[in-house]
Amino acid sequence: MKRYWVAWVASAGLSACALFHSRPAPYPTGIMFPLTQSDSLEFPGEILETLAQEENRLYFVTRPGIVFCVDAVEKKMAWEFKMDASGDGRVVMGRDGIYVWDTEGTVYGLDREGNLKWHTPLSKPIPGAACEGEAHLYQATESGELLALDRRSGRPVWSYQGESGISAPPVCADGIVVFGCRDGTIQFVTAGGRPRGRFELEGSEPGALLIHGDRLFFGVGDQHFYCVGIRDRKRKWRARTGGGVEGMPVTDGRRLFVISKNNVISCFDRSSGTLLWWNPLPARSPFRPILIQDKVAATTLSSRLVCFDVETGQENGRYAASLELRSNPVWVPPYLIVSHFDRRKGEGLLSFLGKDVKVTLTFSKASPQMSNEEITVTALATGFYRPQYEFHVTRHMLVQFGLGKWVPVRIEEARRVVQSRSEKSTWTWFPEEPGLYVIGVQVIDEKEDAATETWFRIQISGPVRAPTVISSKGENHAT
Repeated sequence: MKRYWVAWVASAGLSACALFHSRPAPYPTGIMFPLTQSDSLEFPGEILETLAQEENRLYFVTRPGIVFCVDAVEKKMAWEFKMDASGDGRVVMGRDGIYVWDTEGTVYGLDREGNLKWHTPLSKPIPGAACEGEAHLYQATESGELLALDRRSGRPVWSYQGESGISAPPVCADGIVVFGCRDGTIQFVTAGGRPRGRFELEGSEPGALLIHGDRLFFGVGDQHFYCVGIRDRKRKWRARTGGGVEGMPVTDGRRLFVISKNNVISCFDRSSGTLLWWNPLPARSPFRPILIQDKVAATTLSSRLVCFDVETGQENGRYAASLELRSNPVWVPPYLIVSHFDRRKGEGLLSFLGKDVKVTLTFSKASPQMSNEEITVTALATGFYRPQYEFHVTRHMLVQFGLGKWVPVRIEEARRVVQSRSEKSTWTWFPEEPGLYVIGVQVIDEKEDAATETWFRIQISGPVRAPTVISSKGENHAT
């Protein structure tokens, strides 16, 4: 009986070990650094402010007044639409189509394929954004008027005159329309145009508004960020940012990510307003950051993009482009897409950034070396997860061809694997025979594959002047 009890305990222990044995983490998804430009797409003019996204399609307006739709999977223009005047602001996404407007105050309603459904000349300056409700498109004017347009026909339905100009374009949810005014107030209006109260900011002009759940979030010019209840219009918390906030914040439900004018991205607890972390940005950024799983990425008014871990704020990676960035980033797996503007050409550019998958070889000693010397070959791989390495060698001999010219001639019929596939990224080489060697490595993981090769010369005696070698491709190599 005692032996049975001991055996049962041992068996249970082994089962528990098997049960709780740590398994390898799944292959990482989302953004992975370092990044490289995989492809690009040019378009005429400069993008205005924002790349709007719906699944695999991107929508944007350029300064000359052209609306573009890009198929981000095919990496090509799906359609374009020309407005009657220059563009003025970003694309607003609706349930049945998109909305854009021009500098003459005309609002356009387009379907998903770029066909004009309606256009409404308002002949009033429009400050660049709107929001769609159940039945109406809510559009603000610089004079402080809030207009409700029928979203299917564009016909004006009602208007509400605020007490001052509108600084923060409207947002809406659950039958309530909210907008910010230059007199430092947040106005609340019903979907039928009736006032529902206000929130006073003591003269500070509000920036872009975000509704999430039953709360309204926004920054102001006096270096504070606010959380206000939608129903009771009372302040829930206020946090200091160190700089005014002009761009749209984003939230993952637990945290808020805010970019302020002092070139800082801050992360606040959504419920309490507690500052969780902050990090400097390389330049000012009026653009909305983007959440990609457990990362937050931000573009700036420079050539640099930065990415941080949402939990810790630790920098995850950065990318430096050749041109200045001109909009928010968007994520269409496996690419992070950003826009640029080339002033010299007068053209915009979309860059498709993917993870940089590559491998290089380094040697502990430089070529040429004498035989029977220990040489450590190291493979440096990027863009892989739990990679495996396989090293191979092909030996050549040098045959003189003409005066001072040498040609490598392969001695071995095929490359020889010298270290089978494993997680070991180094190989120790003891070359015994002189010759010109091709040293190579192949790196693979669950999804990626890359390889590289390089020449290395082994000689019998001490260093001599390296001869000029002509490869089979006619290229010169100093070995």
